[in-house]
Amino acid sequence: MKSDKHKTALDFESLKGSFSTEGPPNCSDKIQDGSPTGKINKKVPSESRRVRKIVQGPSKSLGLPQVADSEILGSRSLILRTESPWDTFKKVFSCELAGTVMIAIHRTRPSRVLAIREYSGKDEDKMLDRFRRILHENVISAKECYRYEGSLYALVDDLPLTLEHLAGRPNESQLASIVTQVLDGVSYLSAVGFEHESLTCSNILLGLDGCVKIAALEFCVRYYPTESQAKSIKALAAIMMTLMQTYEKEDGLVGVDDVRRWPVDSDTVEFLSATSSARFIDTLKQLGLL
Repeated sequence: MKSDKHKTALDFESLKGSFSTEGPPNCSDKIQDGSPTGKINKKVPSESRRVRKIVQGPSKSLGLPQVADSEILGSRSLILRTESPWDTFKKVFSCELAGTVMIAIHRTRPSRVLAIREYSGKDEDKMLDRFRRILHENVISAKECYRYEGSLYALVDDLPLTLEHLAGRPNESQLASIVTQVLDGVSYLSAVGFEHESLTCSNILLGLDGCVKIAALEFCVRYYPTESQAKSIKALAAIMMTLMQTYEKEDGLVGVDDVRRWPVDSDTVEFLSATSSARFIDTLKQLGLL
């Protein structure tokens, strides 16, 4: 298998035409203000009518608006605010992308669109810990968190697709880029002591620039370096087969049926076959797919 290749960006332009222009599945049909889904009115209101956030409580020192009401967490300097996010943002619609994500706009800057995820109950503290400790280009991260009425609201990376949208479409080089990024994300998670127990196409986000990010971090559990990563590797094989031919083979078998599109002597099929025996992610990374 070739090992002199280097990671390249996924050429997403060639794939855009095959996607539906109707937006991601399960999005609500109407925006809260009655506008059709996806049509956000970006007209900025006049100064006299602009909606402003109401700040309550004692006055704060000029120049320290964030530090006064926020807690800086860990080495990531993640800002945690103990207030409602809806004082600052307005929800536009919700959809399913690696879990429920709320698309919102800034109340004072309505042209700015953001993604917010809510975590309640036992996931609240767990996800705050995840966002404090995890920072990698191929894993979802939070820019800012709000704690309000028993829930954690996280401003997260806004990626419009999942790998599920790409099933059956990538060519060999595009697939190599995707798999390499997933490998890097899984390898990082294990390095910081986590293993993802629900690694699927639907739980991996995809940007229009080809950037891949592992999401649904609530499914991460503790991982110790001596443990086998066979579960993650099996999940990776399932992801590859879904991307290559839209489905997995039955009875846990690893492989593809369309050998004309995916020749048995190709780097991709050789790599896929290697997932049957590998016990650690680093073993697959050493094989090299790009």
